[in-house]
Amino acid sequence: MRRINNLISLALLILSFSSSAQDLQKTDSIYRLLLLAPGDSSLTRSLNGSIDNLSYSQPDTALYYALKEDSLSRLSGYIRGSAMALNMQGVCYQLSGDMRKAIELFLEAAKISKEHGLQSILSNVYNNLGNIYSYIGAFETSLDYQFKSLELADELKDSSKMAVNFNNIGLRYSELNQEDRAIENYKTALKMNLQTKRYRNVTSNYLNLGRGYVIKAQFDSAVYYYHKAIEIFEEHFPESMDKSLATNGLAYTYIHLDKLDSARHYLILGREIAERTNDYYGKLEAISLEGEILKLEKNFLPARNSFLEALDLSREAGLYGNEMDLHRELAEVNHDLGQNEKAYEYFQRYDELKDSLFNVDKINEIANIEFTYQMDKKARQDSLDQVKAEMIRIEQAKLAKYHADRRNTLEYSGIALFVVIIFLIILMNRRLQMSDRLVDLMIFIFFLILFEASLVAFDPLIDHLARGEVLVKVICNSAIAFVIFTAHHFLEERMNHLISRNA
Repeated sequence: MRRINNLISLALLILSFSSSAQDLQKTDSIYRLLLLAPGDSSLTRSLNGSIDNLSYSQPDTALYYALKEDSLSRLSGYIRGSAMALNMQGVCYQLSGDMRKAIELFLEAAKISKEHGLQSILSNVYNNLGNIYSYIGAFETSLDYQFKSLELADELKDSSKMAVNFNNIGLRYSELNQEDRAIENYKTALKMNLQTKRYRNVTSNYLNLGRGYVIKAQFDSAVYYYHKAIEIFEEHFPESMDKSLATNGLAYTYIHLDKLDSARHYLILGREIAERTNDYYGKLEAISLEGEILKLEKNFLPARNSFLEALDLSREAGLYGNEMDLHRELAEVNHDLGQNEKAYEYFQRYDELKDSLFNVDKINEIANIEFTYQMDKKARQDSLDQVKAEMIRIEQAKLAKYHADRRNTLEYSGIALFVVIIFLIILMNRRLQMSDRLVDLMIFIFFLILFEASLVAFDPLIDHLARGEVLVKVICNSAIAFVIFTAHHFLEERMNHLISRNA
């Protein structure tokens, strides 16, 4: 049940509700118009949207038109059109089951989008990469791309993209068995979609919340959200096949609440909707649930018939995960019927399918994709670490310069204070009854410190002017020394004369 709900919930945001024939006719009409005006941005966007609708019913045909869209965009030099087309080709390959080719095209679309600043398309591509990595089981990589897509959507102030990302991030957390965080993201997406009245997406949020609360075994809350989904369907999309998701969800929930009459009521509604709208998945889910109800009521023979009918549908669609679960159910119900040999055969098949779904080749493929991504991520992280290290080095250099400048200021202040003190002592030499020899020494020390400090202060300027030339530095220092000695001799005589006159 949970696997079916996961599969369909992932598709809710992107399902097309027009008929396959209408989609094909519309796509072909737009393409023919674009042939007359290649590079027309409005027609290219319309074609891309039409291909998107067509892809879920006829992925091969949609791929044909996506390739044509790419060719026309390249010929006309319309880069945005080419990026959109590559992204759409990735979607088509994903729906056709070629995940490796899909990832290759998504990454190419991402490269072009980054090079040309196509942030909106890049956000879409990252969201698609998040979905496809989730599908192959690389959940950490998937979640990383979802957050990158959300970051771009936030920068663009695109609430629609943000809501899609929050919903998908919720699905990723659910796959990682972090249901509380999943529900938190579903609610964020729901709030944004309700504010902008995007009711199609609101139904997806309600269904995911219902499923989330089922997983948490909070069945009353699950019932509430499934009923909210039904209200939206009845008001806005009464003919939608996806209404069966809510009715089947309620049936499943009421089974766990041991309210089998209510479960059967919604199960009948779900099957009616599936039959009327030709909803293959809804029908499969309803038949499986019918078997589960019959098994709980100990009607083992009708339960086995329901499971066998569901098994035929699963095989027809190639849904190996559902087929595996149904073999387990059939093993249990045959055991209850006392047919242990048959039960053992079904259990063996269940075991084989489980091994085939999680075989070594698949695990290695996922590991290789994950390793390639992690290496790329590490390279980006190493580059980021280098930038951070350089920033830290610059900050440390600035701090060291600040401390050095502060220390120099304090030292110069101390020297100036010392010189002033000596000068005052010299002026008060008579009052202090200092000998002439001591006064002469004090005057000498006064000018020595004064001129040496000046020499030190001029040294950085001399280094700058000399630029490493020793001869230039010697000449500059010699000139300053000559000036200092001359000034020293002259000023010393003037001070001695002043002191003698004051005496």
